[in-house]
Amino acid sequence: MRNLLSILFILLLVSSCSDTSNTIPEITDEGDHTIEKVIPLDLEIEETQKNIFDYTVFSLFPDQYGVMSSLFDVYDSITWKASNVDGSLKIFQHTTGSANFIRQWSHTFTSPGNYKTYVLGYKNNEVIYSDTAEVEITNTKDFLCYNWKDIKGSIGHGVSYVDVLNDYEFSTFEDMHLGMTSVTVFLIDKKKNNKPAFLKKSKKIFTDYINSLYSTQPIHYETENDLLEKYNDLFIYKPKSTYPICIWITPKSKIALIKEEIHNEYQLYAEPN
Repeated sequence: MRNLLSILFILLLVSSCSDTSNTIPEITDEGDHTIEKVIPLDLEIEETQKNIFDYTVFSLFPDQYGVMSSLFDVYDSITWKASNVDGSLKIFQHTTGSANFIRQWSHTFTSPGNYKTYVLGYKNNEVIYSDTAEVEITNTKDFLCYNWKDIKGSIGHGVSYVDVLNDYEFSTFEDMHLGMTSVTVFLIDKKKNNKPAFLKKSKKIFTDYINSLYSTQPIHYETENDLLEKYNDLFIYKPKSTYPICIWITPKSKIALIKEEIHNEYQLYAEPN
């Protein structure tokens, strides 16, 4: 009988240990003796390889519904970020009278590279849980998200690109003039505060972006007349009320940073090389 009781005790002990190893991690507040279960964050990416200017779709808890009410007890807020990119997106936050939860969102990466993206769950200003997912962004098209051969017809078509990590977004307009395909790139100020400041900022953003994207510098010209002459010689179509600031030549494209005077803004204008 004693041996039988010993065997039963061992079996109960093994069962108890097994159950404990599968439980959800817990946070214990010894001050008021309350226990909160940590809800593990589950970040997923719809596709793990995209080209620049493609929409990359992210989801948190993609297979669960009605989870927001449970998040209240665990997290003060949840934030999404990406490596080597400034800015962040608050995907969960709550106050006494309101709450906001973004289950799925899109972001456009404009530079190639391998990005580690992550969600951070905060409680009392400390990260108590996180999850990561990686995405590879390529640059395989002729110019940004376009292959020149795919642009057909003379009816223009514009696209805006969601950027949830910056205070500005890119938009593009594809068209055809005199048989030549073209793409114009605009910069949208999401805050719409100080236009003179954003004008200056946009010039630097465009210049730094093309320099970085193609690992090249704009062609140097001795005078503005030389630049204007080369601009008129290189490009089939010159948008009205514009003048060139600088020009880049890549294996597949001719690109000009231009100043548009009517709307007082900088733009990129590109044609096939």
